[in-house]
Amino acid sequence: MENVIEYLEKVAAEDNRPEAGYVGKSMAVNRAMRQTDSGTGAVLADPKLIKERLGKGLTRGAIGTIGGGVLGYLAGMATKNKAIGTGVGGILGANAGFYNGLYSADKEYLKDKGIDQRFYGTKDMTPEAKKKYLSTKYKGGGYE
Repeated sequence: MENVIEYLEKVAAEDNRPEAGYVGKSMAVNRAMRQTDSGTGAVLADPKLIKERLGKGLTRGAIGTIGGGVLGYLAGMATKNKAIGTGVGGILGANAGFYNGLYSADKEYLKDKGIDQRFYGTKDMTPEAKKKYLSTKYKGGGYE
C-alpha cells in the first residue's frame, strides 16, 4: 500500500502540462524583450536592446554594403554592367549585414535572460526563464 501512495504522490507532483511549441516560446521571447509588462512599455522594446540592435545592424550593414558592392562589381564585369552590379550587390549586402546584426544583438540579449535563441526559433530556456516568461498553460511556465 505504501508503494501505491508513493506512486500517486509522485504522479501528483509531476507537471502534466504540454511543452511549449513555437508560438508559446515566441510569446515568451517577446515578453523577455519588452520594456515593462504593462502600459505602453508592453509594446516597446528594452532601450538597451534597441541600442544594441541599431549599433550592430548599422555596423554589419556597412560591412555588407562594401562586401556586396565588391561582389556586385565583379559580377557586373561579366555582364558589362559594373554600375548596376555594384548597386544591386551593395543593397543586398547591406540588407544581409543589417539583419545579421539584428539577429546577433537579439541572441546576445536573450542569452542574458536565459533563452537560447536560434535562427529558426527558440532552442531552450532555463527553468528561471520559463518561470518568468512562459505562460502558465505550458510545462514549467509561471507567467500569468
